[in-house]
Amino acid sequence: MLLSQVERAFFHSLSNFFDIIVLVVIDNIKKILRIYKQSGKKDGEKKKNPDEEEDEEEGGLGGNTLTAILALIFLTCFLSIGSFIFTIWEGWTFFDAFYFCFITMTTIGFGDIVPGN
Repeated sequence: MLLSQVERAFFHSLSNFFDIIVLVVIDNIKKILRIYKQSGKKDGEKKKNPDEEEDEEEGGLGGNTLTAILALIFLTCFLSIGSFIFTIWEGWTFFDAFYFCFITMTTIGFGDIVPGN
């Protein structure tokens, strides 16, 4: 019973750690995209403050597409890292572990694959 409580505390603190890392990474990606957006402007145009939250419509779909692609790459890497860890800890196949991580992250939680069984 005590080991179970220790494991829960460990995974909870690990989850908080990864939450902070994800927030920092997303914030840095936003800053990079703002700088990238500003560098594409002509010299005569007024440059916006990078802290403003407004989206510009002049850029078309280029910035949005880049953001979506970066988000998908980050999501795939994030899920793959979790899948690799579960492959080692639980002895699952990579695809079972990836499925578990995806279902857990989206909070669907079917319960068909459960760690520790």
